[in-house]
Amino acid sequence: MIRCLLPFIVGIALFGCKKQSLEKFKWVKMASEELLFNSEPLFQGGNSRIKYWVAQNTVYPQQAMEEGIEGRVLVAFVVLPSGKVDNPYVVRHAHPILEKEALRVVSEMPDWFPRYHNGKPKGRIFRIPIKFAFE
Repeated sequence: MIRCLLPFIVGIALFGCKKQSLEKFKWVKMASEELLFNSEPLFQGGNSRIKYWVAQNTVYPQQAMEEGIEGRVLVAFVVLPSGKVDNPYVVRHAHPILEKEALRVVSEMPDWFPRYHNGKPKGRIFRIPIKFAFE
């Protein structure tokens, strides 16, 4: 009995939908395919996790603490098609001690999900600020 009713219920659900609902479904499907086909680099756990990962892995340099050095370092790097982080460099300078730590942290980042363009993984430059402050 249930087997007989199931196709009937599914048929009602599909044919009873408004055209607008089906259009919305088609749009969502196309948007998700577009994301798989063309996307930006993505940090493991989402780009909102970058700040957390950096905070957990940054060690405030002892000399900078003793001298009261604070600053913000902007680091750029390449996310390779393999997802590996490569060639970190300082874009906005602070104190050299802080820059050295920022470069160390970025170079130790785990692999990212690479950028996709036309369905193929591509390299992409990415930038992140790293703030050193006493709070």
